[in-house]
Amino acid sequence: MSKDEKLLLLSLLMRDIRGAFPNGNKDPRLLKVLELSKELDLDILYNETKDWIGDRYLDGRFFRDCEMNYNEIDKMHNLKPTYKDKSKEFIYEADIIEYKEYIFKDYVDIDTYYEDLKNWRNWNEKIWID
Repeated sequence: MSKDEKLLLLSLLMRDIRGAFPNGNKDPRLLKVLELSKELDLDILYNETKDWIGDRYLDGRFFRDCEMNYNEIDKMHNLKPTYKDKSKEFIYEADIIEYKEYIFKDYVDIDTYYEDLKNWRNWNEKIWID
């Protein structure tokens, strides 16, 4: 997955969490935000998020108001919020987004998304077998 795709995924996860608050501090979307922010050396976001996770009530609107919010992340890449034109790894990683219908501009329905994901998995298996 390219750096731009990682930044896009990070932004989309933050937006998704804003709309669907995390289910505790082990929510896979939240853990992915931490992973990506660390991998991309976004120390401000990583530290802000780690501090926020310590709160008892995880209000997803945090990602709208924090210093390195999703609008700031969007300025770091030039990709559109779509998935069909992205790498197969991006499609796979984006599966943890809860409200795909509000996040992706090219989203048709969940069956189409999972068909795309299934096609990626079949493609990936061929690589490992060959």
